[in-house]
Amino acid sequence: MAKFRVFRAAAALALSAALLTQPIYAAAFTDTSGNWAESAIEKWSEKYGVLNGYEDGTFHPDDPITRGAFAGILNRFLQ
Repeated sequence: MAKFRVFRAAAALALSAALLTQPIYAAAFTDTSGNWAESAIEKWSEKYGVLNGYEDGTFHPDDPITRGAFAGILNRFLQ
């Protein structure tokens, strides 16, 4: 019986955490201003939520994209 109570409490906690989460909106990147792809970067990061920048708030729009980064973007887009 004690195991069932622990399981029930854990399930209730997990369910409440899932229901009470707030969406996270992307902040504007500090290094995309004036870039030729600025509007597309903003749209794909804010509207679609598939582009993520770096922890320091930058995007590095002129850097080449890696295969792993592209796979992550494609995965987020298809979900």
